[in-house]
This record gives sequence, C-alpha cells and structure tokens, in this order.
Amino acid sequence: LLKEMGYMVAVNLMQIADRTDDEIERVAKMVSDSPVDIFYFADSLGSLNPGKTAEIIRVIRKSWKGEIGFHAHDNMCRGLDNTIQAIKEGVLWVDSTVTGMGRGPGNVSTEYLAIELEPYRNVKINPTKLYSLVYRYFKPMQNQYRWGTNPFYYLAGKKGIHPTYVQEMLQDARYSEED
Repeated sequence: LLKEMGYMVAVNLMQIADRTDDEIERVAKMVSDSPVDIFYFADSLGSLNPGKTAEIIRVIRKSWKGEIGFHAHDNMCRGLDNTIQAIKEGVLWVDSTVTGMGRGPGNVSTEYLAIELEPYRNVKINPTKLYSLVYRYFKPMQNQYRWGTNPFYYLAGKKGIHPTYVQEMLQDARYSEED
C-alpha cells in the first residue's frame, strides 16, 4: 500500500554485529521477496570496524540486489570510518547528525562526513558556515545533554553491551564510575 501511494519502503536490521552471516543472509533473502526498496542495517552497538562492515555488505548482496543503507553509532569512534567503508562498498544511503547528536554515544557527525564525502562528489565544500552553526548552537546542546562517546560507551561497544545500559547508569546517581 505504501508503495502504491508513492512512498519508499525500507527494512532495518538492528544490532548487526550480533548477527551471524547465516542470519543476515536469511533476512536478506526474505526481504528480497518483498516490496522493500532499501535494506538498511544498523551498528546499534557501535562495535563494527571497516572490515566487518564490508563483510556484512557482501553477505547482504548475496541475496539482496536493491539499494542498501547504513546507520552507524560511534561508541568506539569508528562510525565515520565504517560509513566511508560502506560507501566504498556501494551503499547509497548513510545517516549522520550534526555533532553526532544522538542518544548515548551518538552517530556519525555530519560536519566530518561532509568533508570525507568531498572526493565522491563533484562539489568543493566550504565548511565554515556549518562549523559556525555547530559551535554556536549544537556544541552547547551537546555539552548540556552530554551526548557523544566516552570510555564507558567504548567499553560497551567492545563488550557487546547495548548503550542504553550505560546511558541509564550515567543518569542514575546510585551508580559510580566503578559500577
């Protein structure tokens, strides 16, 4: 019905780092027989590296012939590298937010992605206006709401722990840094 109304339809496979190649391929096969336009996958734990990102895309491509999208979290400060690797592998849809704004460790920073995408586009960018906007409006919000990665989110990514647990512990005075 959505496609008939002119909408694009996407499916998103979350916590991809916890999925086996067989699981990913099985989902890609199921989706390939549906009216989905884009197969999105998310590094919800922020624990992928560029090599694993490329491997996942190759597994998806075994069964899915449509467009692929990628959503990276930045727990281990690899979101930008993983996103660029995804683009090199032919992914057409990627996500970013200004200053990486997002729950917990955040996402790929638009201001950094714009610079890294310059070789893939036919335009020369001048990031001065974007940086001015970032430092005037978004950095104060980032400091106030404390989004962005830190050593706790890094460890959560490394140990396969969802960042929600870290976020809840950081906001609860009953827990110390040792906890």
